[in-house]
Amino acid sequence: MNSIKNFEGNLTEAAKVANNVESTNVSSVKTAESARPQRSTTKSQFWGVITKARRAFNNQLHKDNAVKLECVEHYIPTITTDDVKFWADYMDEVNVLLDSRKFGKECSDLGIDPTTLATHIIFLGVGMRNKVMKYGIRSAIGNDYILYKDKFVSEDAMQFVLDYEPEKRKESTETAA
Repeated sequence: MNSIKNFEGNLTEAAKVANNVESTNVSSVKTAESARPQRSTTKSQFWGVITKARRAFNNQLHKDNAVKLECVEHYIPTITTDDVKFWADYMDEVNVLLDSRKFGKECSDLGIDPTTLATHIIFLGVGMRNKVMKYGIRSAIGNDYILYKDKFVSEDAMQFVLDYEPEKRKESTETAA
């Protein structure tokens, strides 16, 4: 009789151990299911390309707008095969600056084209864009705005800018042909 009671005790202990193992497995499955998946949004990938391009540009010995554009175009294929989509996203970010009355007024006061300056500010990154939006051009980038008076993006990219009109030279050549 004593051995039957001992057997039942061992059986009960074995059941408890099995139950603990099962509940541990269930809780680990629940944890895996409830963990938030990593979100990969276009914007974060977009800013990743801008960051890589800016770092590559900063490491160049000769820095000009052609090199800047080349750096951006080099990293576009890392997120998309559609260059047009990338430039549409780029110009969406430019449009954020162009929507700001404060930015427009300050560009006017400085005598600089807001669209051209905005394309360069986006190249400097989201942090710089936000800083310009919050504190203004002079406070954020100082006198460096003078370096950003020439356009570096293509005409194809410029089509996505708010209220952009193509250059008159291009239109006159198309009508002459």
